Amino acid sequence: MDNIIEVQFNEMLQRTRSIWQYDYGQVLKILSGGVVLPNFLEVHFSLSRNNKECITRIGTTVNGVTEVQIPNELLNTENKTHDYFIYAFIYVSTEKYGNTKCEIIIPVKSRIKPENPSEEPLPEPNIFHETVEAVNAAADRAKMAEQNAKESATEAGKHAASASESAVTAEKTKEDALRKVGEKKQEAIEAIQNQEETSVGNLTTHTDGEIQRIQNQTAESKGELEQTIINAGVSEEELDESIQTASDTKTALDKSVELARTAKTELDTSTQKAGEAKTALDGSAKTAGEMQETLSATVKQAGALDTSLGEEIETGTQLKTDLIASGEKAVQDIRTAGSEQLGKMQAVAEEFTADREQIATNKEDIGSLQEDLSNKITKFYASNQGETHLADSDNGKIMDMMLYGRSEQKQYSGKNLAHGKNENYYIDNDTSLCGFNNNDIGMAIDVSNLTSVTISTRSIQDRYRIGCVDTVPTKENVVTCYNEKRKDGTKDSYTIDTTDYNYLIVNATKLEDIQVEKGSEATSYEPYTGGIPSPNPDYPQEIKSVVNPVVKVVGKNVYNFGRHKGDYAFPGSSATAKVSENGSITIKGSVTDYASANIGEFLVDFPDGEYYMNTPKNNNVILQTIGGDGASFQSNTNDTIKFVKGKKAALYVVLLVAGTYNLTFTPMICKKREDLSTNDPYTEQLVQLPYTLNAIPVSSGGNVTINGQQYIADYVDVERGKVVRMCERKKLNTKNGVINEEYRLVFDIAPYSRIGNYQCIFSAFEWTAWTTCTVGSMAYIKNIQKPNDELYTAQELKELSIDFDVIYQLLEQQETDLTPEQTQALKELVTYYPVTNISVNSEQLDGYTVFNYPISMKNGWDYVKKQLNDNRDYIYDMDAKTQDIDTQSAEAYVNSEYAVALTELEV
Repeated sequence: MDNIIEVQFNEMLQRTRSIWQYDYGQVLKILSGGVVLPNFLEVHFSLSRNNKECITRIGTTVNGVTEVQIPNELLNTENKTHDYFIYAFIYVSTEKYGNTKCEIIIPVKSRIKPENPSEEPLPEPNIFHETVEAVNAAADRAKMAEQNAKESATEAGKHAASASESAVTAEKTKEDALRKVGEKKQEAIEAIQNQEETSVGNLTTHTDGEIQRIQNQTAESKGELEQTIINAGVSEEELDESIQTASDTKTALDKSVELARTAKTELDTSTQKAGEAKTALDGSAKTAGEMQETLSATVKQAGALDTSLGEEIETGTQLKTDLIASGEKAVQDIRTAGSEQLGKMQAVAEEFTADREQIATNKEDIGSLQEDLSNKITKFYASNQGETHLADSDNGKIMDMMLYGRSEQKQYSGKNLAHGKNENYYIDNDTSLCGFNNNDIGMAIDVSNLTSVTISTRSIQDRYRIGCVDTVPTKENVVTCYNEKRKDGTKDSYTIDTTDYNYLIVNATKLEDIQVEKGSEATSYEPYTGGIPSPNPDYPQEIKSVVNPVVKVVGKNVYNFGRHKGDYAFPGSSATAKVSENGSITIKGSVTDYASANIGEFLVDFPDGEYYMNTPKNNNVILQTIGGDGASFQSNTNDTIKFVKGKKAALYVVLLVAGTYNLTFTPMICKKREDLSTNDPYTEQLVQLPYTLNAIPVSSGGNVTINGQQYIADYVDVERGKVVRMCERKKLNTKNGVINEEYRLVFDIAPYSRIGNYQCIFSAFEWTAWTTCTVGSMAYIKNIQKPNDELYTAQELKELSIDFDVIYQLLEQQETDLTPEQTQALKELVTYYPVTNISVNSEQLDGYTVFNYPISMKNGWDYVKKQLNDNRDYIYDMDAKTQDIDTQSAEAYVNSEYAVALTELEV
């Protein structure tokens, strides 16, 4: 409708579209935009902010939209002969307080008074009538909400039945999957045995062919030797004990290292027995027969063990979730060592040529290999590669952490010629004349040397007028405008020909948002820096760094609602909201209408980005913030919420309808929607360091890369317990410099800078290779430009006494120790299953961290399979009831093969 003037409420200053003088029946329509406004509120209208009195109207709010009639007498103003404004103040009051929530400006365009002005056809609104209508509408909505709730309950029952059917289907699917696993067991066993043969071939001093030859010879002579064996019982018992020890080792993986040593001792015993057997064989054929029988029995026992393992693998169990790599290596080493020693003892018995010292040497080599393998594999870890959201983390300690500094400085080209200073110039409505008035906002820009300029603005300008003049106006004289433009109420950009004109006049509401630049193209806005590159002496730029960093590790829930712990009342009701230390919120009591309780300030203290929030089970209860962009949300939406770190807003618990409430819920904010499926309390680890970590952006040779940019950066090496300085920051003043050339000042610095063309950062000057720079023990300031394109002499710089900072690269890095407490705290940081969020916050810039973190066994093995092009499926999470000793042995065998492959890949 033509008489509706819409505006968005945002608790700040707002402006509507323009209306005409002498209009009537105009309605101001305020869209809440998610902000909760009461059903009835006052709107105070005035023609000036300074009036002693105002006209009050009652606005009614329905479904988030507030409407109020604009008083006709403010439009029927004969004394207004030029454009003016109507000011509307949104005022919310209760029994205890009243607050002005928003100011709305309504522009009124002046026009000629109608010859026969109409009488107001509509009476002023009947406040009580509107109130009754609003109450009736609220009752209707409450009734509709009740009906919707009943329908939702019925629908929920249907979903519950569907979920039950889905559970049955899932169980059947699980059984089908297990049958399919069984059908592919034999294929997996054959592949694993092939890997075993390859790995054994790499670890033993004999080839597979040689071992097979020895075993074949043993089998051929077995029958003959068995006839001569009389006294082999003792040796058989000793070898049985060795085999039993190996079996025990496989079933006790949590003591793998200790049992590996036990197995090694048993192998030593076997070696000694082999030597004794050789001596006995030298003296007696009968003793040789005994030794051969003992060796034959050993082969038989080993074969039986392999058969048992194969049968267990055929039962369908494969990989165990909590097998650690160190245990797997130990089992593999035992199998490899046992196989080699059996082969060597067979060779002694059959050929009588084995050398006892060679066997001992081989035994030492195997022990060395065991130690080497245990050093390479302990647990599956991944590098975060600088990522702060870890979606695959497991419970465990963070390892090899490095914390890097950053430094940042805004640098500008000087393209913006609009200085932004108000000189009180104006351009009239016809844009033909330019004048001076203390109440106007305008500036003059020298364009005498330019042929064209482009004007742009980063915000909508209520008044936005441009024109060229030969001379600037004065209080006494107005001047003619040329090539003028009028763009009131827009943020358009346009190009103006300035040839043969001296000044450009800009008459705009917000001069600081105006950009004037050479040429015919509008580019991105940058602030005015004197028309020359910045940093410069008149427009220095702060250098920000990582100051007093705080390392924060949290689970999937990134916000601590427990910080709002306390009891809160819903005004005008008996209802209360209790926030517990664990972040849960309990609501009890009754309300007769919409109600809200302010539970404090919401601060975005987690990284920028898009997040999701869960909703209470009761749809009539929400959490909501009221404030600026970057911290605003409502919990009753499935949409992503965009948060900006550092933004703040008022946090409310809101009851949308009248009723009695008794519920508890735990709000969560997570990076991914699926993380909301389970309620996890907020968990937090904090470590603060009292250091400043600087960095210098470089094109090459950096010690860290952050978002594609290389830096020479200070860092903290947690494993070594060191703070390593790659940069130095100094505060200097030009008055203390030494003049050694007309345009150059020199300063002594220590510790020394790198010698060469190395980048550094100055707060008041622009780094230039070999000119304004640092070299060795000196810092140089030279050829500093003035706004008029001339250069400052060294003497002028000294007289200006300019304070400035410089960050430069050190000739030699400097190291200091972390305190024992700091080192211990950092080394005790852990990740969470299944999601971890980590950040390095500081008083200025966020830091950057790289580390290794534990991942789940499945993710680790999946990575190994990918490297091996192995696409087979394995069982990682096994039912504890099926994990008997033999099953664990089979899993140890399977995983040991992967452990060897993993070692060869150097993972």
